[in-house]
Amino acid sequence: MRAALFQRFGACLRLATLVLVSVLSAQAQASTPAQQAAERFQNALSALNNGDMSRYRALAGTLQDYILQPYLQFAYLQTSLKSASTKEIDDFLHRNRDLPIAAELHRAWLLELARRKEWKQFLATDAPAYNDTLVACARTSALKATGRGKEATELARRLWLVGYEQPSSCDPAFDLLRRNGHVPANLVRARLLLALQAGNPRLGRYLVTLLPADQQPVARRWLRVYGSPAELQRVELPELGDRDAAAQVITAALRRLGRKQPADAHALWAGLEARLKTHLSDTQRRRIARTIAIFAAIDGLPQGERWLNELPPATASQASREWRARAALRTGNWSGLLTAIRAMPRYQRDKDAWRYWEARALLQTGKIAAARRLADPLAREFSYYGFLAADLIQRPYAQGPQPQAKDPALQKRVGGMYLTRIALALHQAGQTTDAGAVWRELLRRLTPRERLAAARLAHRQQWAYAAYTAAAQSPARGASALTFPLAHWTAVRLAARSNNLSPDLVLSLMRQESAFQSSVCSSAGACGLMQLMPRTACWIGKHSDLGKHLCDRHRLSEPGVSIRAGSAYLSYLMGRFANDVVAAVAAYNAGPTNVSQWLANSSLRMDTPRWVATLPFGETRRYIQAVLFNRVVYAQRSKQVAQTANRELTLRLSDLLGSVSQSPPG
Repeated sequence: MRAALFQRFGACLRLATLVLVSVLSAQAQASTPAQQAAERFQNALSALNNGDMSRYRALAGTLQDYILQPYLQFAYLQTSLKSASTKEIDDFLHRNRDLPIAAELHRAWLLELARRKEWKQFLATDAPAYNDTLVACARTSALKATGRGKEATELARRLWLVGYEQPSSCDPAFDLLRRNGHVPANLVRARLLLALQAGNPRLGRYLVTLLPADQQPVARRWLRVYGSPAELQRVELPELGDRDAAAQVITAALRRLGRKQPADAHALWAGLEARLKTHLSDTQRRRIARTIAIFAAIDGLPQGERWLNELPPATASQASREWRARAALRTGNWSGLLTAIRAMPRYQRDKDAWRYWEARALLQTGKIAAARRLADPLAREFSYYGFLAADLIQRPYAQGPQPQAKDPALQKRVGGMYLTRIALALHQAGQTTDAGAVWRELLRRLTPRERLAAARLAHRQQWAYAAYTAAAQSPARGASALTFPLAHWTAVRLAARSNNLSPDLVLSLMRQESAFQSSVCSSAGACGLMQLMPRTACWIGKHSDLGKHLCDRHRLSEPGVSIRAGSAYLSYLMGRFANDVVAAVAAYNAGPTNVSQWLANSSLRMDTPRWVATLPFGETRRYIQAVLFNRVVYAQRSKQVAQTANRELTLRLSDLLGSVSQSPPG
């Protein structure tokens, strides 16, 4: 448990030390009582993490009235959960039910009660809506042990019928399903079909072994067909078992091939469709044809546009309609693009992207007045495509909704809220993960006007993440110091200068990567303000003067380290892609190997907005658009900070993207 405590608080403690040192040195005066309490709080956490209980108790005794005392008690309870009493936990949960750590401790306590096999107390403490797999699996044991076997079996059945592997702690739950030592064959077959639909053949291979021996040959044929759909040309359909199961296997197999090798899938489907017509439903046939056509377009196959155009209207989905438009856009088929956009339902056609591309298509087909009518309202919007539309018709950029005058009474009320005070205190104490969790809970409860007040409070505390996220959910979502803070400005400027980068670009990347959260790590493992993978950071350290300490993942949570490392990596990418900002930004997100492959279409690359809009990775498309949009806004912000009014320094999105198109006259 102490190792888990270090994972939660260790990096934050190191960061907290840096925060306090910087605050005290900047003020060059005696620390305030709040700062002294924050320092004792961090020292107490450090003592607890090191197992120095006497020092912990001495420090904790001085913090009984400190606003963060619940977090100190939470850390203690985590380390002593095996010996904790129900009363201790219940008291804590009752007193701190508004804090996110209450749910975290509640889950940990349920799992501890399960370990103790205190099933009555488990059910008394449980919240049935608590949708956590480990807790749900323990719940089945609790239900069974307290005489509620029917409920336990039904829950175990729901946990079983998924297409992915469950943790080993769920095995006792699955034992409830066994009859004569075996899970019923119908449940095994059902889960095997779910596994194939979810793209999980490894689980499928395991499930085959659970079937009776006389049913295994059919199940193995399912796996062979799934792994090699060409087997369908040789297998007799009755060999795949009952019609419904066979249809599910065939659909999963052909859709899998369509995603991986759409040209091969199209050829195979063309030869099989007539034969399978009576075995597959209309919905299944449409899904197969749609998947093949979409992934042909995603992969850039020349025939992808035609296959999408040939799909009947009933077969179309939001994704197929979008890729029909992107395929036309990729080939420069402007009339085809107009047709594709106008085939979209109104909600889809009215999105910024398709409004812009419809205006571009009208312009390219000579309908200049119609293009201007469509682009004009879009150019008034504060967005990537709003800026592109403004470039198209040569208008100034919109600045978006701005903060209104302060309401002192509202500021005081929001500042006095318990969650506001907790979040700001956690931030001051360097507990960035917990501070962010409390802040998000606070914003969930506030009105839009109250969120703007909260944003101002956070900005005053130089907490960029909180100011940005609060303002972005308020009426003031436009360009301002709240939504586009110059976070860590000194470190950013130094790192940018040493790597020959624009500081605005570094900030733009940071805003998109982490929203200015220094201790955040993604599900993929990227960490810090600049969201670097540990392996990438280590490589940077070894190939630069930053040193091997970048191989320590925890160091990436230090703002200065992350900014220097991220800037060095971005500089490397700029060099690799001949100072092409768009390609370097794309590579920061998707990796340089992918970007090198995408750049092979050199003719399309001459029209960068089209190149970006037709990239195969939706995440990378959105990422590039967000970073470049940020870059333009930050150029304006930094110019304001420098108190420069020189219009020649105004950066346009078209400057970053290259030639957009011929602008309409007049």
